[in-house]
Parts: sequence; structure tokens; C-alpha cells
Amino acid sequence: MGYSNKVGFASRLLLIFFICCFGVLQSNAQKYALLKKHSKFPVLYADSISVQRIKQGYFPIEMEKIDTFLANLNYISGLLSNVSRAKMASFELRNGTTILKVERVPFAYGDKYSVSGTTKSGEISAVTSFTNIKLSNKENKEEIDKMIQYLTNNQTMFGYYREITPKIYNVQVITD
Repeated sequence: MGYSNKVGFASRLLLIFFICCFGVLQSNAQKYALLKKHSKFPVLYADSISVQRIKQGYFPIEMEKIDTFLANLNYISGLLSNVSRAKMASFELRNGTTILKVERVPFAYGDKYSVSGTTKSGEISAVTSFTNIKLSNKENKEEIDKMIQYLTNNQTMFGYYREITPKIYNVQVITD
């Protein structure tokens, strides 16, 4: 092998190395998925959370934790299907920098649930409500299911979701 062939091979190898590194860096560039309730548009992606996007109604979720967020929404959807009395007054479901706080609101014919989400990034907090106490559990479940459908419709952007069992934190138990 001559000198020029060795240089040509080395330069091609170096070029392939740079292309691979750029691809890895490019794929990790988007840190947050910006979700918008009642949106027909695809999910937006961003490196950071901005106050402007939050004011526009976007709720950020870490890209690496989308599958955990989806598992938490599925758990809440199942909870809204059950109209019996719950033994928990409130609890939290966490995924990365996002916390979903679920609070039981007792009513005469079964409990309703207030579900709010908070994502923190540095000094910025994004807060949104996923349910409305004025609506029935069935209507709130439909809203949660729409968000689940919105995420699964954008699944190709996130990659395939892993099956995750939600972990419940800060549980307040009702004692009779």
C-alpha cells in the first residue's frame, strides 16, 4: 500500500468518525418535548424551556422521560375510570424534572381528581392542569386519553416507548 493510499484511507476514516460524532451530537440536541393540550400539530422540540413557550401554552417534558410520562398518564386514566372511594388523599407521579400531583376531591357519588403538572428547569417552572374538577371523571379521562393519543401519534419522533410501571411518591393516606 502506497503513501497516498494510506493518507486517503486515513482521511476517509476521519471523515466517517466526524459524521458519526455529529450524528450523535445532533440526536441529543433536543432536550425537551413541548406538548400542547388540544393541539393537532406535531410536538415541538427545544434545548431549553422559555417563558415565551410556556405563555403560549406549551408544557415541557424531558425527551428521555417521555415513556415514564406516558406510563403516568395511563395510570391516571385508569384511576379516572374507577368511581369508588380512594384510600389516598393525594400523591405524586414523577418523571425526571416533571411532577404530576394528583389530589382526591370527594363528592357524594364518587371521587374526582385534580391533576396538575409542574416541570422545572433552572429558574423556570411550567405548570399546567390536566383535569378540571367541574367536569366528570369520564370527561377528564377523555382529556387524559387525548394527551396519550397525542403522544402515541408522535411516537416515531421519540422512538418506541418502553413499558414502565409508575412509582407513587408523597402519598397521603385517608384514615377513617
